[in-house]
Amino acid sequence: MNAHMTHTMVETLSYKGMIYERYPSEELYTWNEAIKYLNQLKENSMKNWRLATVEELEKFSTMPNKKFLQKLETSWSQTEENNLTAWVMNFKENLYYPRDKECKFRVLCVQDTTLKRSIKFF
Repeated sequence: MNAHMTHTMVETLSYKGMIYERYPSEELYTWNEAIKYLNQLKENSMKNWRLATVEELEKFSTMPNKKFLQKLETSWSQTEENNLTAWVMNFKENLYYPRDKECKFRVLCVQDTTLKRSIKFF
C-alpha cells in the first residue's frame, strides 16, 4: 500500500459542484491501477469517491488557481472510449483525448456535492 493511502480521512476541496482530493497522489497509474487506487480510497475514507468524467476534468481546467492542475499534468477520467482506451485530460494543453489504458497518468478522484436541505413553510 502506498504512503498516500495510510490516512483514514482525505483532505478535500470543492469546485463547481464536485469535491476533490486536496492532495491527489503524485504516482502514475495505468487505468486499471487507477481503479484499484480509487477502491483503496473508498476503503480508507468516504465511500462515494469516483474518477471524474472527462467533462468534469474539463471543468477543472477553468479553475482560477492553476498550481493544482500543473501538479496533475494529465489525469485519467472514468470515461472509456472502448475496452482498450479511456479519456485523459491534459491540463497543460487544456486538451482531452483517448489513451491506451496501459499508459500511466495521475488520478483525480471526486465526489458529488449533494447537500440536501429540507425547507418547512409554516
